[in-house]
Amino acid sequence: MGAAARAREERKKAEKEAKRMAKRYEAAMRQQQEAMAQMMESARPPELPEPPKPVDSTLKEGAGIRTAASARKSIRKTAAGAASLRIPLNVGGAGGTGLNIG
Repeated sequence: MGAAARAREERKKAEKEAKRMAKRYEAAMRQQQEAMAQMMESARPPELPEPPKPVDSTLKEGAGIRTAASARKSIRKTAAGAASLRIPLNVGGAGGTGLNIG
């Protein structure tokens, strides 16, 4: 075997070794990617359920707070309401025609 043949054989061995190392590297990278994916999946926070929908209230909105009315105010309101319904009585003034009853 000559020097050229030995060089060719060594080059083929080197290529085979390089291919074998590349396959090992690819397998290691694939395994590392799978491990990272599993780790990311386990690190993901759990999905939360939807919050409950609010229930309609039976109370009126904006009702506010009422203060107690004094007896004097309530009597004035009643009197003012009755006074607005009152018909003025014409008692027959100076040039009037007399009472407007009837």
